[in-house]
This record gives sequence, structure tokens and C-alpha cells, in this order.
Amino acid sequence: MSELLAWVLSTGSFAAVVLLTALAAKSFAGDAARGRRRCPRCWHELGPLPGEGSGEDALQRSRHCSECGFVAALEKDTLRTRRRVGVGILSIVGVLAVVAAARIRSLDAGFWSMAPTRVLLLSAPFVDGSGYKSAQDELATRIGSMQLDDALLRDAVDLVVTGDGGRAPGSEAWSASYDSVWSALIRALPREDPLLLRFLEIPPNLSVSYLGAREGRSPLLVVDAFAWWPMGIESRLAIEFADGTVRRARFNPASGTNQLLVELPPDTGPGNRTRLVMSVRPLGTGDEAWREYPVVFTQIPEILGRAPKEPDAEPVDSPELHEAVRSVFYPDHSLTVWSDGSPRAGLQFNSVPTTAQELGSTLFGLRVEILENGVVRRTSRIWWSSDGRRSRARWLTPIEDIDALARLAAQDPSLDANWTVRITGDKDLADYARPPIAEMPVRTKFKYWSGSMELPLKVQRTGAPSPMRRWSLEQ
Repeated sequence: MSELLAWVLSTGSFAAVVLLTALAAKSFAGDAARGRRRCPRCWHELGPLPGEGSGEDALQRSRHCSECGFVAALEKDTLRTRRRVGVGILSIVGVLAVVAAARIRSLDAGFWSMAPTRVLLLSAPFVDGSGYKSAQDELATRIGSMQLDDALLRDAVDLVVTGDGGRAPGSEAWSASYDSVWSALIRALPREDPLLLRFLEIPPNLSVSYLGAREGRSPLLVVDAFAWWPMGIESRLAIEFADGTVRRARFNPASGTNQLLVELPPDTGPGNRTRLVMSVRPLGTGDEAWREYPVVFTQIPEILGRAPKEPDAEPVDSPELHEAVRSVFYPDHSLTVWSDGSPRAGLQFNSVPTTAQELGSTLFGLRVEILENGVVRRTSRIWWSSDGRRSRARWLTPIEDIDALARLAAQDPSLDANWTVRITGDKDLADYARPPIAEMPVRTKFKYWSGSMELPLKVQRTGAPSPMRRWSLEQ
């Protein structure tokens, strides 16, 4: 809806209801005689009563209307209050029609569809924006249909970046109210528009959790973030552990859904703090200083240090399990090597053959090594459970020899025979596939695949760079 039409509908509907209501009230209240003698048919004034002693004939003549010729039968008829009942009824019908039209439009496009954009911007901080057809939802629709001028767009960006008293930018409440407006602005504004850089003021929503806490070993640190930043930025995360070691990762807010899994230092224990610092900077603007967000401290919960003792998973192998693991990678899967990027290669696999019900509570933790003439050039660490409902496949950032993989990408395929893949069952990786104790109805005796195999490597080369990932851990 255009801005002009929104103003016409909102102010016009309000004015029509007020005027028609006033007209109905006046029509039913009527025009009292207040001593005036009037014709009850045309309401023409009849003049004063004749003087005393004038007789009945003179009185009757005084009730004769010289305008329409009507003769009032009784004197009290000349003093009636003038009411326009028909006009009053029509006025009420008009009010109902306007209200019904507004109601129908409200049901169809929402109540806020009749509000001007300026009213939407002023109202948004004071109304719930998480519902369907909210003020924020209507504002996002207008932004998406390019109905806002530059001034209104600036105000919309300011609204998103500032939030309001109860919804701080980047919080869950703020996201529920303003996410649709932010999304519409990101799509509507040109990539070179400097207004987009204002979104860098919104702090990222950083989440930290732990995976695989077991007695005697540290869990994995699981990090993810959601950021409301535009394209054309560079972002990174620094993870500083209590022992002074630092891990760094690149973050691409517009790509992928993978989480960042980081191994904690071996001596990490309860009470140790981990410091996370998220940084971002725009590229190609001349002002490429890093913007750091408030430092996030996370403490390993005490419960991780006193995780209940669980029986060790028993090693197991059989021809059937061996073939199931082999079919995860063969015959249709291979190592894809990209022309550029990091990681340089991607391992294709499908864990479905190992999630059959007859495999019971078997855990799969695999160390998959790519070898050139017996020398390890790439290592993947993957795990999942045979119970696919409880554990999806997850993995740590691969360890790569970039130079060797670049050579593999460029070499003649006839030399691929020098490359093999070695798949080895790993108990520590398999432990990460254990479901949380709270999700297990009874204590379960787990098994893990402990076999090993070495197979020819199938290589798939592509001239495209590696796909963008949400998180890329720096080696």
C-alpha cells in the first residue's frame, strides 16, 4: 500500500466514523421547538398564537401552514421536537459499513496495514512485534515492496539498530520483534549503501555449550553465533583458554549452519574460564578497523568435572560391521578437492548404512586419513551413533596438508593410485556419540566399532573454490 493511500484510509475511516456518529446523535436528539410553533410536516414556522378571545376559528387558522398547506390537528403538534430518524438510521448503517470494511481489511491484511509508515515506526517500540501481521511485519512488507523513501529507510535502520527499552539489540526478544524488519532492509538496501554498516552496531548472539563430558576427560567446546551483519565484512573469533593457548576461527554469518567444535586443552577442569572475543570489520570502505564486541566469559560447569562414571564402550568388529562402515564411503562417495579455499578438500560420506536397528547401541568414531604413498596428508575425525534419532554425524575441523592437496588437485588422475584412504575406529571419538545420560531411559552398555581398513582413494576434482562455511577453524 502506498503511503498516501495509507493516510487516506486511516484518517478517512476515522473521520467518517466520527462524522457519521455525530450526525446520528444529532438526528435522534432532534431540534427542540423551544417555544416556536412549527408545521409538523415541513417545519415552517407558524408564528405566535392569536390573542385571547380570538375564538376557535382564529386558532385553527393559526395552525394552517402557509408553506405546504397542512393544518395541524392539535396545538401540541406545533410544538413537537424535530427528529430525522431516517437520517439517523442511515448514519448508523454508514458507521457499521466503515467499521466492517476496516475489520475485513484488518483480517485480510492486518490492522496495521491501514497505518501510515510513520505511525508504524513510532508504534513499533511499544507493541509486540512477534505476532502475525504485527506493526513490524507490516513495516517489513513495505520495505520489501520498496515503498519507503530515503528518510523513512534511515529511520527504519535506526529503529532496528537501537531497539527499545525492553528489547536490547541482539537479544532474543529483539530478534523476535525486529528480525523481519532487519531481513527486509538487508534485501532492499544496495550492497554499497553505507546505511548497511550501521548493522555492525548490533552485537552477535553468541552461544556456548559442551559436548561429550566424561570422567577423566575434557569435553568439546561447541560455539555458534548469529549475527545481523551485512555482506562485505570480515569476522573472526578468538578463544583464549585458561592455560594461555588461543584458537582462532573465521565466521561467515551469511553461510551454512555448522557449529564450531573446539578441543579444550587436556588439563582444563572445573572453574577454568574461557574468554571469547568476537570481532568484525567492513571491507573496501577505507575504514577497516576491527570492531570488538563485549567479551564473553564462560565457565565450565562443575557438573562436567564430576560427570558420572560410565562403563567403557566395548570394542566390536565383524564382517557385517566392516562392510557397513565401508559402504559409508563407498562405492559412490569420494574426496572432493576444490581449486582454492579452506578446507581444501571435502570428504563425502553417508552414515545411513550404519544406523540400522539391528546394530543396537553401537557408536562410530572414525579417524579417516588420506595418504599419499603411505604419508598422511589429511585427517578427518567423525562420529555418530547407530541410533540415528539420537545422534547425527558431527566432526572436528580436518587437519590438512594444503600443499599436498593442491598437488592432488593439479596432478594427472592416472597418479591417483598413489593415494589411499585409511579408516580406523577410535574409542575417544566414539564417546562423543554417546547420547546425554538424561535421554537414556536405562543405563546402556555401548559398543564401538574398533576395526580398520585401507582402500583406494576416489578423487573428484572441481574448478570451483570450496563452499563458504559458517565456521572455519584456523590451523
